[in-house]
Order: sequence, then C-alpha cells, then structure tokens
Amino acid sequence: MCWVAWTTLTKPKHSGGLGFRDVESFNDALLAKIWWRLLKDPISLLAQVMLGKYARHSTFLECTMPSSASHGWRSIMEGRKLLMKGLGWVVGNGEKIRVWSDPWLSLEAPKAPIGPPTATNESPYV
Repeated sequence: MCWVAWTTLTKPKHSGGLGFRDVESFNDALLAKIWWRLLKDPISLLAQVMLGKYARHSTFLECTMPSSASHGWRSIMEGRKLLMKGLGWVVGNGEKIRVWSDPWLSLEAPKAPIGPPTATNESPYV
C-alpha cells in the first residue's frame, strides 16, 4: 500500500520529498550525456568503436540505426533524440555547413532553405 504519492517522494529534500529521481528522465539524461561525449571527443575509444561500427559513412548526427544494432547503440540513439531537441550550433566560418541540407537559418527552430539547388551549386558550404 502506497501512503504517499510518487510525485511527493520525487521532490527535492528541501521541498519536503525524499529526493528520488525520476528514473526514466535520469536515464534519458545519461544517454544524452553519452551522445554529447561522442560528439565532443570523436577520438575517444568509445567514439571510434561506435563510429566504425554504426556510422562508417556518415557523422554521428546523420547516422541511421541498422536492424542489427546492439541494445547499447539503440539506447544511445534514444539519447540523440533528446540531445537534438536542445542542440544548437554557431555558423562560424561556414566551412562545414552545407547550404541545402543543414538547418542553419533560424535561432528558434532548425530550418533549412527551401527550394531546389541548381546544378552548379548543389552542395556549396555557407
């Protein structure tokens, strides 16, 4: 029998709860943290192994999930979804931003240019 609501137990201690964490949100945050480390340190052993196995022909942000993916990689891909919600980037010098395929136009929500690229400038960089 539960005498106290779960929402009360998960409040911080200073607010009258016991400080339990929402396990699902905490797990999602840890998976997003792993993804962030893969992005920021691509020469780490974990990044090299995962990139070599699952993202051989693309970047971490553009890779797809193969049907033979491990449980760990599937979990990390769930963390990518959370990370992509709040992920932003700066144009900088524009050497790595493709005009027609990367979302670079808006600060509020990722927006890519609309319209077909011409044959001469199919994949220019910003």
